[in-house]
Amino acid sequence: MESAEEKRACKRRCYNVPIAVSYFNQARYFEAQILNHSTEGMCFKLNYALQPGTVVYIRAKKNHPDRACTGAREGIRMVTLARVKWCEDERDSPLFPYRVGVKYFQEFY
Repeated sequence: MESAEEKRACKRRCYNVPIAVSYFNQARYFEAQILNHSTEGMCFKLNYALQPGTVVYIRAKKNHPDRACTGAREGIRMVTLARVKWCEDERDSPLFPYRVGVKYFQEFY
């Protein structure tokens, strides 16, 4: 069986930065932490389960300390809308017991 890693069209990059995740058009947000990202989406951990198909608003809470664009940051969106593709329970992490994968919406300019 092919792993999820092999199905990805874009390279994933690890970048550990805090983010705020909320339902689209909702003021309440949840603290989360990025695990990895690509130009098409990201994986993060948070303390709330999200249903696949849910549209979320994601905002990075802080930039890289020197504000330089590093290779790890390449492709990351500091503010974006995305659709939840999957949510996994990871109870071994009490602070952030869920891992969530999202796919960004296509940008139109």
